[in-house]
Amino acid sequence: MNSSNFNTTGRVLQVEIITMALTYPLRLGVLAYVGPAFDSARNDIRNKYPLLNVTQTLIHGGNAPYSDWLAQYENILAFYYYRKRPFSPERLPDVTAIVMAGADDTIGVGQFATQLDKLFITSVAQAPDVRNKEKWPTWITTSGISRTAFRMMFENLVRMFSWSIVSIVCDVNSNSFFENVSDYIKQVLLSTLPNAQVTRLVFDSRKSDMDYEKLLQFIKNTSRVVLYWGHSGALHKLLITAARINMTQGDYVFLAFLPFRHVSFGNFGWDVPDNSSAENDAGFKCLLIIESLPVRGKGQGENITQMQSQWMKRSKELDNNTYIPGETVSPHPMSTYMSMMALAEVVDDIRQEIATSSHVSADEFSGRKIAARFMNRTFSMSEQTESLTIDKVGERIVPMAVTQLDTETGKISVVLEQDARLRLRSAGRVVWPNVWPVPNRPLCGFRGEASACQKNEYSRLQYGVGSGMALLLAIMITSVLVYLRLVQSRRSADIWWVMEPILLRVSSTQNNKLADSRR
Repeated sequence: MNSSNFNTTGRVLQVEIITMALTYPLRLGVLAYVGPAFDSARNDIRNKYPLLNVTQTLIHGGNAPYSDWLAQYENILAFYYYRKRPFSPERLPDVTAIVMAGADDTIGVGQFATQLDKLFITSVAQAPDVRNKEKWPTWITTSGISRTAFRMMFENLVRMFSWSIVSIVCDVNSNSFFENVSDYIKQVLLSTLPNAQVTRLVFDSRKSDMDYEKLLQFIKNTSRVVLYWGHSGALHKLLITAARINMTQGDYVFLAFLPFRHVSFGNFGWDVPDNSSAENDAGFKCLLIIESLPVRGKGQGENITQMQSQWMKRSKELDNNTYIPGETVSPHPMSTYMSMMALAEVVDDIRQEIATSSHVSADEFSGRKIAARFMNRTFSMSEQTESLTIDKVGERIVPMAVTQLDTETGKISVVLEQDARLRLRSAGRVVWPNVWPVPNRPLCGFRGEASACQKNEYSRLQYGVGSGMALLLAIMITSVLVYLRLVQSRRSADIWWVMEPILLRVSSTQNNKLADSRR
């Protein structure tokens, strides 16, 4: 890049965006969903930043099988970049960025961007180690699925309520995301909490002989805090079984993890009266749901609702994609829209700086330097959405909440909220059938093994044995006394006729009287 190109104030910057787009129909980040968000963002950028000329190239596999795309996408990207870009070597764009939703192809594209020192933004997927800036110096993620926010939510929860003994239950018949992140959370809790005891249990709800009671009986002897990962169907069965074996009296807390509310994860509420049951109501009274908060928009949220309605309509027109009845727009299109608007804001900041600067570095638009401008920053976005916060390593931090369902009204209430600074605070009252928060362990332990209870039992045993011995001794002494008296009484009865010889003698006085009487 020639720095002299920027000496003229008001010069239009050329911004090239390359997008690897999926057309695989069973993923929420495919072109049919995020394409309309890209369109909206380009229009808004054109209106808000008139000195940025943004062009976007979509590269996708069309109707090819997903497996074919995964086998070829790196070659396709390289072929386009080196052979098909509509720019001459003398007139390359000022900024080149790769912006995509991302899926299983994310890592390969990220490596390509890193090698070329190009800005790389993903709005859905991210690498497990995306926070490693030595490995991924140009990678920014605006995804609404924030591993850091998830991790801190669980850390904050167990610290707030002094829970160190936790059971993690994961249904492997669900999105692989649940299995991966549940294992990640287990490792996090074990490594960050002193004396933590975390048990991870996996089951397959597809099995017809799945024994939920056996699973819960094991948990009964393990912990009071249960973290559930999976779809809603298995959760309902788990809660109903818990009610039947007396685990819904408030002594146990079930916390279900929900990345975001969408029909793809099932119905985590129980607002269908025909399906209501006493067991299920009891189960949901002991359930809290951990979820990310949706982007609510400024004001009353009417703007964002209108925007999402336009995306749904546009999705039908362009890709013949029809949302099913009751389906809402997932967070992925909004994250995609935000990634484009944040990119435009950063690039326009640089444009303004270099327009008034006497010296411009030749690498001002390198991927590393542009990525650094995203970090530790909150973007105001457009008038239609609330702000976007990117942390110090380029990961979006989404607000999260703990919610509770009122089984009588069907209303969902936020009881705890974690903000973009990862601070957890109370946002409402937890309605609980017993003492809240649930104690970390029962008073006498899960099997009555607690030392305090063992001491009490021993003392009661000592008292009982001592009392029994004293009573037995008293009975024995009483029996001996009664026996001796009885023996003595019998002996007296047997010799009543025996008299001492002296008693048979007659005194001399008596003898004289007897003699006189004979005369």
